[in-house]
Amino acid sequence: MILGLDLSLTSTGWCYSTLAHGAIQPKLKSPITRTDQIQRLATIRDAIQQVIITNGRPTTILIEDYSFNSKNPGHYTGELGGTIRLYLFEHGYIPGQNLFFPSPTQLKKFTTGKGNADKSQMRLAVYKQWQFEHPSDDVIDAFALVKLGEALTADNLKPHQHDVILKLKGDAQ
Repeated sequence: MILGLDLSLTSTGWCYSTLAHGAIQPKLKSPITRTDQIQRLATIRDAIQQVIITNGRPTTILIEDYSFNSKNPGHYTGELGGTIRLYLFEHGYIPGQNLFFPSPTQLKKFTTGKGNADKSQMRLAVYKQWQFEHPSDDVIDAFALVKLGEALTADNLKPHQHDVILKLKGDAQ
């Protein structure tokens, strides 16, 4: 069973290979204090823990790696990524073995054939290839991460998908 996570401070998308899926949307208030920020990290971590308890322990987890072109402040996103990576590591998930971090470019290339695809192109490619729809772009990305995870052991890939898998496995070394 594979779990895809598209981490975000406002709407973390998750999807299992069983097609259980959803979005974690912590309540936001403004302005955000440092205490609020730490609480948000804990809320998202606890929600991911509950997703795993409810849906079963995945054999493999893929988390979309950091986006360096994001509009959000990188340090907050980095804190979330570090919180979730540490939580998963403490629960037996090892990078390159059962935990993978494809870059946004790799995920887009795997899904659409183009590493610079926009959200609408991702949504369309996911629908055309796998007939999956969801109103949240975060859940769409989490679903695509699951498909990328399934491809880690597949042998009937398109050339652009095969290139991404080789790179992802190489990055894990």
